Amino acid sequence: MPFLAELWCKPNGEWDENALFKESIRNGVIFAPGTTLGSSRNFMRFTYSRTEAGSIREGIRRFAEALRRFKR
Repeated sequence: MPFLAELWCKPNGEWDENALFKESIRNGVIFAPGTTLGSSRNFMRFTYSRTEAGSIREGIRRFAEALRRFKR
């Protein structure tokens, strides 16, 4: 059954959303920076659809790794 889910989040602290976006792409995960969608800085949106739970967990793991590597 088709579904679509969106997850909005705001990591703690201040960060450069463009630099984090590039780092996450290098890790195989893409998010939408909040400012591109009319939201405040430092918010991000993850969207996924028609995927297995394991793929979502893997995406979260990859993004967490990118976020850990990303230091301002």
